[in-house]
Amino acid sequence: MAGYSTVKACNGPLSPPSGVVTSPNWPNVYPLNAECIWSDIENATTSKNKLLHVSFSKFNLPNNHSLTLTSSVDKTPKPKVLTLTGSQVPDDVIVKGVNYTLTFSSVEKKPVLQSSVGEGFVLNYKYLECGGSITTAKDVIMSPDYPKPNNKSQICAWTIHIPDTSNNKTANILQFDLILDNKNESVKSLLEIHDGGSINDPVMILSRNATLNKTRLLSRTNKLFILYDNTATGTLGLIFHMNYSTHECNIFCDNGVCLHKDWRCNGINECGDNTDEIDCKGPGPTPAPTPTPAPHKGGSGVASYWVALCLLFGIVMGVVGVIFLPRIYRRLRFRNYNTLHEVSNPVA
Repeated sequence: MAGYSTVKACNGPLSPPSGVVTSPNWPNVYPLNAECIWSDIENATTSKNKLLHVSFSKFNLPNNHSLTLTSSVDKTPKPKVLTLTGSQVPDDVIVKGVNYTLTFSSVEKKPVLQSSVGEGFVLNYKYLECGGSITTAKDVIMSPDYPKPNNKSQICAWTIHIPDTSNNKTANILQFDLILDNKNESVKSLLEIHDGGSINDPVMILSRNATLNKTRLLSRTNKLFILYDNTATGTLGLIFHMNYSTHECNIFCDNGVCLHKDWRCNGINECGDNTDEIDCKGPGPTPAPTPTPAPHKGGSGVASYWVALCLLFGIVMGVVGVIFLPRIYRRLRFRNYNTLHEVSNPVA
């Protein structure tokens, strides 16, 4: 019987402030029976809780292989554990704790004749100054030191994931009011609201009108990712206040996305599958233009087949004239002579 052993293919630190972690041998396939560990070595002895944000750009692991994130909170003996597997790219993860450890395992639990591996994973991690993971049906998110201005170099992130509905006819999405107190339009770039559970999801427009400080928006699903980054400007940060609640949706695009009322017939494919632009009442289609007649060759305006017929007719008449006109002419000229000749003939 064949024997299997664990191969230590990789390990490393989760060093602040940020970094990238990939499966071993990426972008090639990872080895079987590998166990890789990345840990927060620099802060392993501290008791101060920290926020860690993890996002994925690639993820594909068979169900018998896994990636596990472990952390402890306030020196509790039982650590928090999050295990990820499968072929779907996970939503972003924000956890609070100390002594973070990230473990990848492709160890076969029992001998098998044939095993398969997945594509692997690519993840980005970043330590945060503020933020968190929110799962309540309604809540409030504010900028650091709100309502006072803040000019500290900080990066904060929040994930919001409200509960699903208990039936298939409706879906919960997020309705939120965003208040921006700053007069300077340029600082709006410090805040990003992503329409989904990841920093890789599309960014929502903060304001329909640049002159308004308050914006009400609806999400497409029951998830949002919010990022506030004031690490690069060194100027006065953005003051914002976001109040969200659960909005029940009962009209859907064909692809399952909640169909907002203001999406209908606005000329924009908001659904992504054009459902919101079907059966729209509007101005009728522009009539097709009258076809332009084909230009006539030669500029005479006479069809070519008439020209051919006339030419043929002229040839025929010419031949007839050459053959018969001389005979007719002689007959008409010597008509009296013929008559005299006939009379003078003797009678037999």
